[in-house]
Amino acid sequence: MSKTIKDTEIKLSYQAPDDTQAEDKAKITVWNIKFNDPVITQYIPRPETGNPYYIVEAQMNPPDAFDGKLYWTWQDPSPSNTGQNPQGGFFQQYIENGYIWNLNISDPNHPYSIPHPQTGVVKCKFYLPNGAGDDGKVVVSTQPNGKGEKAISGIITVVGVNLMMDNLSEEAEIDTGSYIFLNWDDDNNNDTCDMDETGAVTNEDDVIPLNLSITPGNTNQGTIELYAPAGSSKIKVWTSATKGTQINLPKTWNLSQETVPQLFM
Repeated sequence: MSKTIKDTEIKLSYQAPDDTQAEDKAKITVWNIKFNDPVITQYIPRPETGNPYYIVEAQMNPPDAFDGKLYWTWQDPSPSNTGQNPQGGFFQQYIENGYIWNLNISDPNHPYSIPHPQTGVVKCKFYLPNGAGDDGKVVVSTQPNGKGEKAISGIITVVGVNLMMDNLSEEAEIDTGSYIFLNWDDDNNNDTCDMDETGAVTNEDDVIPLNLSITPGNTNQGTIELYAPAGSSKIKVWTSATKGTQINLPKTWNLSQETVPQLFM
């Protein structure tokens, strides 16, 4: 990583018939800024409280070009964001292994960082709105408000999950929960209690849909897991309304290879 050394030079000269000369020259520094992370779309979980954040990292070479300042701005790729904006601002200071990454927010509308003097790296916490599916990009630039020379990060998307039973509200799912009738009858009249059946049961009417969803629906990174931290021996999860194949809990789906299934319980 070089410092601001004028290592390129250009000259313009005039030579008269008597070999006298006039010249002008200028020295040039070749520089660049870029994002190290994220460079492609990244997905982050929606927290139960507060706003999600991502540690963004950019870099300027040489570190002290343009007075050694890089300004932070956020972009909203999809103006349909539904969550609440972070109360403390979109950009906040980041501490890593005891090192405090410089972030000047004396003017909250024009936050900037001073690159690390050796590496030219800048890092900070980028907070997003807290709605599932909300997203944002970060712009780092040599002038406030994304002006001047700049680099733009990959999209950062907030991911939320939802588990729904009996069309209950989120509050009711926690407070009262769902009631499932003990499957002790014999819907297919084969003299076997339905809850003891291991395969499909014709006319089964005692299982309920277990709807799993993830927002945004095209999330293709990470995994989802369905598990029962309490009372797992009292329930069974199936692939069909007539039971079919049993899903043993805990069960994990890799979103890069699998889709979120419809299940029954």
